[in-house]
Amino acid sequence: MMGSVPTMRTDFARGLRAYRGSEPEAGRDFEAAIRWFGRGAGKGCRFSQFALAMMHALGHGVEPDAEAAEALFDQLAARGSDRGRRASESLRSTGRLPDDLRHEWLVLHRFIVYADAPF
Repeated sequence: MMGSVPTMRTDFARGLRAYRGSEPEAGRDFEAAIRWFGRGAGKGCRFSQFALAMMHALGHGVEPDAEAAEALFDQLAARGSDRGRRASESLRSTGRLPDDLRHEWLVLHRFIVYADAPF
């Protein structure tokens, strides 16, 4: 059963704060980010599913886990996400994410963590 939109967004926002670090001296809390993104993903939040899949695929805060990433990308693909479909297919066939998705995540990562938009 899908969760309410405000609840899903709250889980995603909490995941972002943990991923980014709420205070400069506090540092990043990947364990909490995984937990919050996981909660949001479990409620059907596409943003949380994508963030969690990318963390698993690239090993951000966790050991790289292509199977976990692929399962999350499959969930996105089942809901009509072209990014999810392409990522899942690429992981299955090459063991890597498509370069454009890796680049997109790195740009988002830079913006999320450093609040430094490259545009």
